[in-house]
Amino acid sequence: MKTVAWLPDDLNANKSFTMFKKAFALAGFKNISNEEFYKDLKNTDYLVLNFYEDINKKLGTYFISFFGKLFRLKRFQHHKIKIIWVLNNKLSHDKKGSYWTLKMMKILIRKSYKIICLCHDSTDVLKALYKSKKNEVGGEEEIINKLIFLPHPNYIDCYNTQTNCDFPKEFSILFFGSIRPYKNIDTLINVVKTLPLNHCNLTIAGQAKDINYEKHLQTISKGISNINLHLKFIPDNELLQLINKSSIIVLPYDNETTLNSGSILLACSAARTFISPQIGTINDFPDKTLFYSYSYNTQKEHEEVLKKKILEAYTDFEKNPSSLEEKGNKLYEYVKQEHSVQKLAEIIKEKLYYS
Repeated sequence: MKTVAWLPDDLNANKSFTMFKKAFALAGFKNISNEEFYKDLKNTDYLVLNFYEDINKKLGTYFISFFGKLFRLKRFQHHKIKIIWVLNNKLSHDKKGSYWTLKMMKILIRKSYKIICLCHDSTDVLKALYKSKKNEVGGEEEIINKLIFLPHPNYIDCYNTQTNCDFPKEFSILFFGSIRPYKNIDTLINVVKTLPLNHCNLTIAGQAKDINYEKHLQTISKGISNINLHLKFIPDNELLQLINKSSIIVLPYDNETTLNSGSILLACSAARTFISPQIGTINDFPDKTLFYSYSYNTQKEHEEVLKKKILEAYTDFEKNPSSLEEKGNKLYEYVKQEHSVQKLAEIIKEKLYYS
């Protein structure tokens, strides 16, 4: 049986990776813990790196963090461990560390045995990185041969999203997830404040990673009765309650860095439609009428098109109160079939286990 280790290996930090591990197990792999991995490196067949390209200052400086990761990467390769890198984003959300992150991404393209892509837009991202390497990799064909397209897993079993709750009678918007500047939550708040609607509530739910950004959100929403902030860690059961009370999920990401979204898959897993920029995750969805997507180039344009899409969803809801519910139910059925752990396992077995 082939063995696979994971970095990071924290099941509580990212539920999607819990689902990925289940898919690898169904495909015939033995998942091993970090303790087993470091105890006997030479007997590990594969190592999956998730967000390994993210370079931060936890160890003092970006420079130290980068070379620490580079040293570990060389150590893994010395023991002939096959590296599988998961491409999550176009670029780092931390603009200060983006230089080092980009540098690590280019290294991972060369060093990885396989690259897991969660959407087909990943191909263009990797090709652009290759071109900036001035032919060091060995050709675009070599990159293409490394790619394994795995749809982001749904959360239907992971979150126990099956509920019998009635769909909300009033139009209500929810943003959920970690509170970070690249998610443009301040843009969403400013747009909702200007909406000419009698009944429209906005809830922001999630834990802030930047205290200054948290204070900024509190300031711009102060005194606005239809905007509710829950800036804290949200337990699973409470999160699902908030989703069930919402008509639509709005996720106004930065489209320069964002490629994939687990929050979109969770929204679909809970049978909710959504509003989002045209990122890789939703570009792979075949039926674009089931959600509200948009593109933008400037901050001003972002506010204008986001407002337009919210009003479009509101109009649909007013004309036919069941319209958003129907879209959500169809999205649920789609991700249940096409983003299941079983589907992932079939692809892993074909593209990796027998390769």
